[in-house]
Amino acid sequence: MFNIAICDDQMICAETLELSVRKIMDETKKQYNIDIYTSGKELLSVLGMGKNMYDLLLLDIIMGEEEMNGMEVAKAIRTNDDTTTIVFVTSSTDFILDGYSVRALQYLIKPVDEKILREVLTYELNSKTGSSIVFKEKDATKRVAPSDIVHIETSGRNVKVVLVNDEFNAYNKISDVEKILPAADFIRCHQSFIVNINNISEIRHGEAISVRGDSIPISRTQWVAVKKMFIEKK
Repeated sequence: MFNIAICDDQMICAETLELSVRKIMDETKKQYNIDIYTSGKELLSVLGMGKNMYDLLLLDIIMGEEEMNGMEVAKAIRTNDDTTTIVFVTSSTDFILDGYSVRALQYLIKPVDEKILREVLTYELNSKTGSSIVFKEKDATKRVAPSDIVHIETSGRNVKVVLVNDEFNAYNKISDVEKILPAADFIRCHQSFIVNINNISEIRHGEAISVRGDSIPISRTQWVAVKKMFIEKK
């Protein structure tokens, strides 16, 4: 799933941009999601709660007098997120030099040229889709290669991500993570567990043994599916 956020204090501008993005994304046949925010503070609040993670943020620079401008929003995001690609959408070129400080990929001048927008989306899709999974930690954002994941388990309302040589807790729901993991390698073996079948060394009735030596439960309803996937992979 390729996640996109549009932040513009003028809803008509946000919706116009959304239509262009949807047109281009539909052509790619890739799965995607778009969220619209009309306030930088609202966007930061959502990101701060770990509710959503985005691959690409299309961010207006000039907002209302009572609003944070886009540059301020970008700087706040970059304090703990170095992975989300930021593209500024603006009617002015006055802030171009400031964009280097937040590592902005591109400036799109309103009205947005669809050809340039297509180039930006194509570049981002090619560089990110399927190459890594993004997790939101307490004070940072982590991008992980799927091959490094051994298993993921529910931890309260969030998840624990167990890697070959590390583990960490993330503010993601296991149901959301399941949707973006490569289906050819990962399987929900239990209500509270997802395993990377490539990092399972042995399966027994009721459990899988990982390359780390961890025992991961397999529910009765998933036993046949897990066994079949394990045999086919090996």
